[in-house]
Amino acid sequence: MNIPKHIKRHCPICKWSGQQFNTMGHRRLAHYDSRCPKCSSVERHRLVYVLMQGRIPPHSKLLHFAPEPSLQGWLQSQVREYVS
Repeated sequence: MNIPKHIKRHCPICKWSGQQFNTMGHRRLAHYDSRCPKCSSVERHRLVYVLMQGRIPPHSKLLHFAPEPSLQGWLQSQVREYVS
């Protein structure tokens, strides 16, 4: 897959920037340009991060089911009590 050189990718979670995200999956089910090479986040993780920024009360408790490693550290830093 050819991506024009002038288009940059940016991960809002780990602040990585570059030409292209990594591909994940196998030949027939490959997701091109989707996984961050630094924190391994994918589209849905980056969307959750962007949508939740500034919306979590700082003194709240958070129960995180099936925690994604790319979001876990950030979520822990946002709340008083974090349980996964």
